[in-house]
Amino acid sequence: MKNCSICKAAIEAETPSILTMGAYGNPRYVCEDCDREIERMLLSRDTAEIAGAMKTLGDHLSRIGCEDTAVIETMEEMVQRATDRAKRIAEGTYDFSEDEEDPEVEELVEIPEELQETEEDRALDEKDAEIEKKWDKVMNLVWYITLGVFAAAFIFLLIRRFF
Repeated sequence: MKNCSICKAAIEAETPSILTMGAYGNPRYVCEDCDREIERMLLSRDTAEIAGAMKTLGDHLSRIGCEDTAVIETMEEMVQRATDRAKRIAEGTYDFSEDEEDPEVEELVEIPEELQETEEDRALDEKDAEIEKKWDKVMNLVWYITLGVFAAAFIFLLIRRFF
């Protein structure tokens, strides 16, 4: 079960939106509600809506006590961009054609299909984990038998030497 990085709500969507990627390539997901708030914050033409979305997202982050550096940095960048945008909208100097998404940028955000984990991959990982667990049991048994043999030999030598 995946949880939203912003509000910690359970995410039920099969392919949830990704806010950012962590240092080890772990995606930070967002729920549909937070995704809508982010979109409203970044694309609304009304400064009051932008401010409301920023407040809602900020309340979520402070409520859960988010300490994830990747999430915090990404949200700080988005809030700064939204603040600058709202300021320019209020001044009347903002060009709304800047909001049009570049298709190449959207393509980079999505995880390529060949890198996504499939059900077969998960099943293979589980099978490998079971085999590794069994192998660990065998190796532990061998270790204990070897230790027992050395202990018996040591005791035998002690008994033979002193008795």
